[in-house]
Amino acid sequence: MGLRVVVVGATGVFGSRIARRLAHDARFELILAARRAESLESLYASIGDARLQVATLDAGHPNFRHALAACRAAGARFAVVAPEGAGPDGAGEEVAGTRLRLFDLRAGGEP
Repeated sequence: MGLRVVVVGATGVFGSRIARRLAHDARFELILAARRAESLESLYASIGDARLQVATLDAGHPNFRHALAACRAAGARFAVVAPEGAGPDGAGEEVAGTRLRLFDLRAGGEP
């Protein structure tokens, strides 16, 4: 069993790169998260890894923290929030010239 990671903003440019990079790596179990179910299903199909899971989440929605907590309850240990899902405050660390937020869900980390 790999490290379960939620990729929020998975259908965006940066999030999809993260998803594609980690999808076939046995060390990870990915939950792809984005606003639109249709986009998630398309990404899921294009990656072609049956181990992937999808979740409809919107980082800008008032219910985001609750939805992320549900992912934690499902065993997710980390959440990576790609720039498109970074939220309206624009917060995040600069990683390779791109904003990225990483939350350790084991420690109750939240955006």
